[in-house]
Order: sequence, then structure tokens, then C-alpha cells
Amino acid sequence: MIHVSIEFCLRQLGETQLQVLHAYNGSEMLACMEENRSIDIALVYVRMPGTDGLAAIASARPQWPHTHYYIMSSFSEFEYAREAIRLSVTEYLLKPLAPEDLARVLSQVREKQAGQEKQVRDSFRSWLESALHHRDVSYLYASGYHTAIVLLTCDSNQEDVLFWVPPFVTAHHSRILSLPCHEGTLLLIYAGAPGLIHEILGSIPKKGYPAGISVFVSSVCHDPAKMSAQLHQILDLSPCRIFTGIGIRYDLAAMGEPALHTLDTARQWLALRDSYFEQQYTAYVSLCARFLPSLDKEIPLQQLVHLSAFIQ
Repeated sequence: MIHVSIEFCLRQLGETQLQVLHAYNGSEMLACMEENRSIDIALVYVRMPGTDGLAAIASARPQWPHTHYYIMSSFSEFEYAREAIRLSVTEYLLKPLAPEDLARVLSQVREKQAGQEKQVRDSFRSWLESALHHRDVSYLYASGYHTAIVLLTCDSNQEDVLFWVPPFVTAHHSRILSLPCHEGTLLLIYAGAPGLIHEILGSIPKKGYPAGISVFVSSVCHDPAKMSAQLHQILDLSPCRIFTGIGIRYDLAAMGEPALHTLDTARQWLALRDSYFEQQYTAYVSLCARFLPSLDKEIPLQQLVHLSAFIQ
């Protein structure tokens, strides 16, 4: 009845979008958190069958540090409160909970989440900027989070293409931050659980992008050193699109290592593109004079088809 009354109060407060889950002992609570991975608030009884509330919180906190834990009890003895403080419980609530208590809890958590979200976002932006320039600032990588890198390259100077925003960015803007770089636009996707990132990456199509757009996608990981390594792998390999095709998605895990000669030649073709768009015509003519006479002799036919598409 207490479970039902708490959920009823939440609905009466107009909280129709909240997903409310119920667990009737400490073991069920831990199993519920394991299954859902993104619990914002846990209202936990002190006395439960088997694993009690304080023991359940002690087990849960290391795995889900971002959850806000509230102890509920009709026993106001100091020992319970002291143990709750040791476990960094957000607040010690006495049953029965009144609607105003629940409203205050939700308001507190939302305010804290907004501050934490800004702090996490700022940390990840600083980490990405530093990692891009080969600086080791792993302490800025927010612990407990999973990430993935997406690079958008644009081989066009048409405004509607230059300012194109992928649908997955619009749909998940609160979990994605962007940073311009020489190769295009870097996107960092971050979340407390890998499932959401896999869902976002799964929504990125294999092809069908505006003319000139190519997409490079890393694997999901939670280690800053590995993520930094993937970032630079993507940047190093992105020129290969000139000979393997523009306008498609590339997954880093499935990309082979291109021959160094091919990669170096691709970088020079990108230099040709840059000199054209930046109106550096002397450099452009010089590069054309170097490349064009040997096209049909040095480049296999299929690569020549992709190169033709790139030049167009």
C-alpha cells in the first residue's frame, strides 16, 4: 500500500512522465538497477526482508554513483541517520511521505541534475579539446560515463550541406556535444549506460547523406586513453574516403589499415580541395599539374570512380 500511495502521489503532482519501478527487498532493488542502469532517484526503506536498505545502498552506490538515494523509515533512531550520512544518502525521510515531501525531493534532484549535467558537459568538452591536441587530461573524463566519437567530414562548400545537422543530433542533443576540427566536425556522445549510445549509433544510416558528407564512427568505451586513441585513428583514416567512397558511414572497428602510400595520396587530394575552396589558385594549379597526368596510370579503376565522385 505504501508503494501504491507513493506512485499515486507522484501522479497527482502531475509527474506523468516518470517511470516508477518497484522493488520489495534489497536484492530486488539491485536487480532492478542492474536491468535499467539509469535510475535517477531511489526511495529506499531501511527495514526490508533479506538485504536491508542501508546494505542495498552500500552495494549500489559504487556502480550507480549518479543515483540520488533517499532513506525512508518510520524509525527515527540516530543510528540509522548516522549510517545514512556515512553512505552519502541525500536525505533521511520519515514515513509516511507527504505529497509536499515528494515534490521537494523531485525539485531537489532536478536542480542537482542540471548542475551536474553542466559540469559533466563542460568536463567532456575540455577533455575532447585537449585530446584533439594530444594532451593527456584523463582527469577531465567524467567517471562512470561511456562515450563514442563521430566525425562528420564535408567535401562541399554548399551552405545547405555545410550547415546540415544529422537527425540523431537533433533527437539526442542533450547527450551530444560538437567541436570543429580541420577534418570536419567531431561529435562526442556520452551517457551513463552504453545502451543509449548503442541506440544512437544504431540510428546513424549506412548511406543517404547530403552530397559530400561522410560519417566515421568509433566503438563505445569508457576508458579515456582508449577513446583518445580511437579519436586519432578516425582522424588519421578519414582521408581514405576519397578512394573508398564519400557519402557513406564508416565504422572504425570494421576499417582496415590502408596502405601508407594511398593514405598520403588521399591527404594530398584533400590539400587540392582546400586550396580550391580557399581560393589559393597557385597552389591549386600546382597540385593539378602534379596529379592529373598520372591518374590513369597509378590509380585502380574502382578507386578512380570514387575519386571522380570526390572531385565532382
